[in-house]
Amino acid sequence: MLRRNCLGLILGAVTAVPAALSVTLPIYEGSEGWLFPEWESTTVFDKAGIDANIALLQAAQALLAQRQIKLVLVVVPTKAVFYAQRLTADRVISPEVRGRYGYLMQTLAQAGLTAPDFVSALRAVDQAPQTAYYRTDYHWTSMGAEAAAAVAAQAVDRAVPQLRGNAGTGTALGEWVNERHYGDLATRYLPPARRAEIGRDVFRVRLAPTTSANLFDEDPAPVHVLGNSFVQPYWGFSQKLSNALDRPVSLTWNAGNVGQWVIALKYLESKDFADNKPQVILWQMNESQMQLGPNDPGLWDVQGLMTAQAWLGRVKAAVAK
Repeated sequence: MLRRNCLGLILGAVTAVPAALSVTLPIYEGSEGWLFPEWESTTVFDKAGIDANIALLQAAQALLAQRQIKLVLVVVPTKAVFYAQRLTADRVISPEVRGRYGYLMQTLAQAGLTAPDFVSALRAVDQAPQTAYYRTDYHWTSMGAEAAAAVAAQAVDRAVPQLRGNAGTGTALGEWVNERHYGDLATRYLPPARRAEIGRDVFRVRLAPTTSANLFDEDPAPVHVLGNSFVQPYWGFSQKLSNALDRPVSLTWNAGNVGQWVIALKYLESKDFADNKPQVILWQMNESQMQLGPNDPGLWDVQGLMTAQAWLGRVKAAVAK
């Protein structure tokens, strides 16, 4: 079973477009019609920003641990780096950005933060004609999302071997179906003529299963997922996680321009969290976002900007309730 506390609508605002780029909305083309977002730089590596944010996550984890809540980070690899072979010769990926995901995994582990490495699982999915990310869309495919969810479920099992709740209350996965349409990058940013030339993608997704009458719909979910549009229900990450854990999973998501820091507060300051604290929080964010703090101007919605100290203060107050 998947219980949803969604802050957006499926496919209505799926692209995590930074607010500051809303005028130019840049993308660039790779080979064979592959599209990539310009807002995820392939050359900028902000080590100081990453290290500061990891320290902030470490402090948040300590606060959650006071309430016996485990934190698992779901860091999604950058599409352009994952598909470097699909970029044109004039698109440079700096050595630092090529190694950024590895640096994140190493540094997060050294800080005592649980962050599974998803690259191998996504590589295993990326076997023609199947891909881990969509050609003309910003997001991972449902196959990629489910592969990542399986890895995340293993991390949850290690963190909390005994989840609350009853066996048989996980989500029953629906049948696979194919839908053919343009990806969000093509739909939003390409001129109609070029979009028609590049063509539609096949979106292989699951049908929503028929809900069984014997599911314990009122059982509090022991696991909560929060993040951006990569974990929206359409891709199936939370459904697969719930299925693998055989427990309910609840969800809070919003478009990425809100920023992962505000999305976390939306959940932690909610009545749902105050009344039903989970055993595990899975916090999804994109690799490139890991170097952007809660007060980073230029990418987040300006209404959500705050200092790191203010953010951590709000986390502390929410967890204490």
